[in-house]
Amino acid sequence: PHAVAQALGVREAPNQSLEETLVNYLRAKRLLLVLDNCEHLIDACAVLADKLLSASAELKLLATSREALGITGEAAWRVPSFAWPDVEHLPPLEQLAQYAAIQLFVQRAAAVMPQWRLNGNAPSVVRVCARLDGIPLAIELAAARLKVLSVEQIATRLDDRFRLLTSGNRTSLPRQQTLRAMIDWSYDLLSDAERVVLQRLSVFAGGWTLEAAEFVCEGDGIEAIQILDFLSRLVDKSLVIAEECGGAARYRMLETIKQYAHEKLTASSEAQRIRDRHLDHFLKFAEHADPKMLSREQFEWMIRLDNEYENLRTALHYAIKNNVVSAINLANALLFFWFRRGHLKEGREWVDKLISRADEWRNTAMGARLLYATAFLVTVQHDYASARLWLEEALRIARMFGEKRVTAMALAFLSQAGRAQQDYRAAHSFAEEALDTFRELQDDWGVGFALYHLGNSAFAEHDYSRANDLYSQSLNIYRQLGDQYMIGVVLLSQGEVAWHEGDYRTAGAIFEESTTIRNLFNKSAAALSLSNLAWVVLHEGNYQRAKALFRESLDLSKERGDKYLMILCIAGLACLLGATGKPAQAAHLIGAMESLREGMGLAKRLGESAEQMEIDHYVIAVRAQIDETTFAIAWTEGRALTLEQAIEYALHFA
Repeated sequence: PHAVAQALGVREAPNQSLEETLVNYLRAKRLLLVLDNCEHLIDACAVLADKLLSASAELKLLATSREALGITGEAAWRVPSFAWPDVEHLPPLEQLAQYAAIQLFVQRAAAVMPQWRLNGNAPSVVRVCARLDGIPLAIELAAARLKVLSVEQIATRLDDRFRLLTSGNRTSLPRQQTLRAMIDWSYDLLSDAERVVLQRLSVFAGGWTLEAAEFVCEGDGIEAIQILDFLSRLVDKSLVIAEECGGAARYRMLETIKQYAHEKLTASSEAQRIRDRHLDHFLKFAEHADPKMLSREQFEWMIRLDNEYENLRTALHYAIKNNVVSAINLANALLFFWFRRGHLKEGREWVDKLISRADEWRNTAMGARLLYATAFLVTVQHDYASARLWLEEALRIARMFGEKRVTAMALAFLSQAGRAQQDYRAAHSFAEEALDTFRELQDDWGVGFALYHLGNSAFAEHDYSRANDLYSQSLNIYRQLGDQYMIGVVLLSQGEVAWHEGDYRTAGAIFEESTTIRNLFNKSAAALSLSNLAWVVLHEGNYQRAKALFRESLDLSKERGDKYLMILCIAGLACLLGATGKPAQAAHLIGAMESLREGMGLAKRLGESAEQMEIDHYVIAVRAQIDETTFAIAWTEGRALTLEQAIEYALHFA
């Protein structure tokens, strides 16, 4: 589910499984979804495919795997091999290149041996391609051996290898037997040291850097300084692929090669040592990246974390089972990455797994960090009732063991939870204590964070002047530190102050900047900024842009599953209809909006918000355009709409 969601740009929604979010997103879509390399997650792929296909009549799914998914409606199609000519009736030399298998062999041969040409060796080339059943990977591996063997020698060795398979498992598909034989043959030709390095490299997921390979693969006679040479040899033999990524080399294996090498590693005596080194490396990497996420280097480090995310997942999975201390530290180091990249539900799942395996650590300094990690993710998912319980326990244990930064962060988030529950006195007190603690730690980022929460408390109590002053202090700190994400967050709050005070020009400019910044991290994070900007643009009479902004915000809030923001967007489109001469349709949507927010318990949340003031203004305008009977009928009919129906209605008429 996480891989599909990431590919589609779907973000996790509060109080909803990721599968449900995907089902809702794809329900009305007409698209083709490709799941590649399902064999290592065959059950999970089958379950997800069945759920998605059952919910969407227009969804088509293409899965590649070594076996069928085994679900209703599946049509299995075996991918054909590359074509090759008849060995007994060879066409003229100039016609051989029309066959894909020969094309591939010639291309790869030229890459490893620039002086190599297809000439009198053509019959042997055709025999090699034929014996390899035209399987591209096998052809690439064979061509890579031209550095040490002639084509004729390769053809002979392949004949020997295939005869060896006659005593193998006869129930396996011939194609799988051939590929296994090809990899066995290539592996047998490696030196002992090359085999060891190949095995060790299989611990990586999603590729690796040279530095990571040097740390993980050294030991037992192999020095870090030798790793580059080993990588070069494995690249030459097509067992490892080198690619440029962000101006630096990055390496990976084809999945089949990786699985083969990993089997060898698992069977060896050093599997645990290599996995421990992999965990050590990526824990240090994440801990180094954590403060960078709050600095002007954050974009560079987010990309690096994105590139290594599969490795970080692998390390965390291993640590949860084998090294709880490292797992807790790794989870804490990834908190801001999870939050700012929109991986909230996945982060919560990891921490929940860790909580279930770490009872003995609960009342320790390490336990305070774990509880804080849970509280962090619960808070930013807006589950404030649960968040307050986790935060209070984390705060109690953190104070007990002198975990000052955990204490300060817990206090700041308690302020957020208290404010959401309209406990303004507690919210202010928590933020003040957080500010004192961060100042004691000389933590500038934390000081800015506490000032921001103090500003939110003042804003909630309608002290807009003080709120703006506190936001300005916070913003100055984040501009100095270069934390673009927090700049966008504080700007959004400053814009809301200007909006409440009726300064639409200032509010619009601030919302524009906030939207631009938040888009850089996680597009769905910009949904609220877009909605706020839409209200301002609507007030200024730019109806076309307001419509576009409300629609974009609505799309993003649907992806996030943010029902509150969806209702706000419906209200905005209703007001837009009222402003553009469609009062009956506007009344219809106003009724839907009021019913939906009442049914979801959200009416109180709007309260005296700027959005509510805008809505009230346009409702008066709509009532002035039509008679009370027409308004009442449209309003009553609108109250019967579901959220999905209201969205469809709004998008149809606005």
